[in-house]
Amino acid sequence: MLIFSLSKRLRDFQLNASLNIQKGTIHVIIGENGSGKTSLLHLVSGILMPDSGEITLNGRQLFNSGDRLNVAVEKRNIGYLVQDSPVFPHMTVAGNIEYGLNARGLPISLREKRVDEWIKRFNLTDYRNILAAKLSGGQKQRVALARACITEPELLLFDEPFEGIDNKSHASFRQIIRKLISETNVPCIIVTHDIEDIVALGDIVSILDEGRIIQSDIPSVVMQKPGTEKIAGLLGNANVFHGKSRVIDKYAEIVTKIGITLYAASDIKGEVVAMVRPEDILVSKIPLVSSARNSLKGKITGIVERPLTVSIYADVGVEIVTHLTRESVKDMDLKIGDLIFLTFKASIVHVIKKDFD
Repeated sequence: MLIFSLSKRLRDFQLNASLNIQKGTIHVIIGENGSGKTSLLHLVSGILMPDSGEITLNGRQLFNSGDRLNVAVEKRNIGYLVQDSPVFPHMTVAGNIEYGLNARGLPISLREKRVDEWIKRFNLTDYRNILAAKLSGGQKQRVALARACITEPELLLFDEPFEGIDNKSHASFRQIIRKLISETNVPCIIVTHDIEDIVALGDIVSILDEGRIIQSDIPSVVMQKPGTEKIAGLLGNANVFHGKSRVIDKYAEIVTKIGITLYAASDIKGEVVAMVRPEDILVSKIPLVSSARNSLKGKITGIVERPLTVSIYADVGVEIVTHLTRESVKDMDLKIGDLIFLTFKASIVHVIKKDFD
């Protein structure tokens, strides 16, 4: 288990963060560029020293400002993988992986046994004697991860580990990490910008904003109920409406500033921000007969293909976006300029009080 509460004065703000990460748990941290994500990993790993606070890993204190305790990086037994983690291009895959054991003083036979285990674990058997310089980006990341894991770390830290690798390798690497954490039962922190990583990997997700954790919960709660408009933007909740709410028969009737009226299962009154996730919107060419209380008519202004879905942009007085499968777009024969109906339930409209700060 990793427990920390630490503070550090950075260039633009004071970083203050506290987390408790259980064994076998993947804790995903997201935030804007410059929010302190990498600095937080550096503080936990020992690359940076906190100004104050404590860090404890499996009952062993790594840092305690009150006791002037600061365990050196190399003695913390932490595996750290960064974006484009360096491998030694002149060394083979096996040599790269074994390098992590060189300072451990282990017998050659034991080192070779461990290298064999991790090569098989990460499906690198066919590349064992190939120079690292000849590997793809995804293969290099697997080698770097094996090198970090061969020392049996008590904690794994990942800083944007999927950047620079193709979609297929990205998906494969996610599966490797999920299986690895499950088998080794170590706590893990992953810093990422990819929303799909939150859903695919995260047991808990925390939002970091200027050195402060402003929301932390299981992914489904954070994704469906972002605490602020800023968090909604980070999480891809692209459809945001500002308006005034009144409650009628347990439903909020929200008259937006663009004249659209929305209905939400909420009891919040006054100036509000209403948010609708793109994947929660149904698209049709004729009005749907359903229990959904919200239906907006608009004209398609853009169609953008994504790796897994197609984004449909429509003008309903303001731009709104929804995500569909390629099959749905083909079946409906959607084209730019088409009139469509965007339907969604009151229960999926997330409402928060407007922040006037």
